[in-house]
Amino acid sequence: MKKLNIKNFVKIISGKYKHTKLKVANIPDLRPTPNKIRETLFNWLKNIWNADFDKKHIIDLFAGSGAIGFEAASLGVKHIYMIENHIQAILNMQTTKNKINANTINIYHADSTKFIYTIDIKIFDLIILDPPFNSNYLQQLLPYISSNISKESLIYIESNNKIESDIFLLDPIKQSKFGNVNFGLFRTRQIN
Repeated sequence: MKKLNIKNFVKIISGKYKHTKLKVANIPDLRPTPNKIRETLFNWLKNIWNADFDKKHIIDLFAGSGAIGFEAASLGVKHIYMIENHIQAILNMQTTKNKINANTINIYHADSTKFIYTIDIKIFDLIILDPPFNSNYLQQLLPYISSNISKESLIYIESNNKIESDIFLLDPIKQSKFGNVNFGLFRTRQIN
């Protein structure tokens, strides 16, 4: 039996799928969200949502390894859409989904910059935006997302740059930095 190369895997850190290994595809710019950041994100969500995950709908527009989506499923989120355009990442996520029988997850092989326009994003309680660093995807997607989601919806962003929430009319709920990763939860600014 071949020994697992731990550098090619991340683990789900909590919930019913805790310790499940997620294979990370060898794709340029793919960087799974570190455990510390995932733990912080889901602690924030537990406080904001009063740990009431079983009614929530989440979309991860740059799913990559699927670490955030599988973590959400592990904590009991009702429905998760994971969007990714690299086929090897899709195959890895599909293998994990089948292995753990995570029927709350839907995985789509699609370009997020096009897929977002094909669905009603008002149904999502959380939109996850963790695009490749040094891309312009945040600038490309945030104007549409922030003007089309419900006022209760949250947007989670990861970036190697400081997140300029004012540019996109977002109100920060929580923000932090870990290593070179800036991350935070935001709501759209309500203009009266």
